Amino acid sequence: VDKRTLILYLVIFALAYGTDLILFRPDPWEQVKQAAKDAAPKEELPPQSNEAYRQALEAWMEQEKPYRNPDFKLVDLQKVLPMNRTYLSQFIHAEYDCSFYVFVNRYRVEEAKRVMSEHPGMKMAEVSSNCGFSSPSVFSRTFMTITGQSPKEWVKN
Repeated sequence: VDKRTLILYLVIFALAYGTDLILFRPDPWEQVKQAAKDAAPKEELPPQSNEAYRQALEAWMEQEKPYRNPDFKLVDLQKVLPMNRTYLSQFIHAEYDCSFYVFVNRYRVEEAKRVMSEHPGMKMAEVSSNCGFSSPSVFSRTFMTITGQSPKEWVKN
């Protein structure tokens, strides 16, 4: 076999192999589509169970006060509500008309109001850390957003 024949065989093989890869390869988007389907909630919970879930969530939030942990996350709710993350987020939005973080910050602000009422001399940095805020500035900004006044103004009134 001479050099030319060998090169011809290699070119034919490369063309056949490339054609096979292009024509008969699996659709790469099919895996992405399947993963999206698998990640979607399998089934909606019946509407009557939403009230039970809401009551369970509110009781847990009031008794355990998980929002006092600055690292409290949406997946932590799975201890109480047996749902995937996507459905938990949808549940919070549907039931409370807000995001998870606004939901948690409402509890934190109410806790801050309670603490400031019971301990009027407590410094704002202590109040913020006791109520689950990551910093006094985040506390002040969140308090202002939710109540319409600063923590110091609220204490004065």
